[in-house]
Amino acid sequence: MLLEDDSMKVRLAGCETMSLLAMKHASIRLKCLRALIDMLNDEIDEVRVGALNGIALFNEVLPLTEYEVDSVLFNLNEDNFFLRSHIYKLFAHCTIPLDNFDLFMKLINRLILNLYRFY
Repeated sequence: MLLEDDSMKVRLAGCETMSLLAMKHASIRLKCLRALIDMLNDEIDEVRVGALNGIALFNEVLPLTEYEVDSVLFNLNEDNFFLRSHIYKLFAHCTIPLDNFDLFMKLINRLILNLYRFY
């Protein structure tokens, strides 16, 4: 319910709460991660950045899958420097498992193409 509230501050608090709860309770991690991925579609940039910050915490306890990486990368298409800079920071702190080299290369290529496009 927090993530669907009309208030930006409530949705931001929901993003933070979900990420902190998921860090402590493994049974709800995947549901929380999916909810935060959905919050990347919010109309307010600050909420989207709050979701990105929450997603960044998951890398410590639950590796990001190709679905999550693709969902975040989709947001790089926007001409929004504020959002893109936070996406770059998210991926700067993430690790991709060595057994998923294709995902790593996909991520690197998309980031490089995005830098060419906007810089």
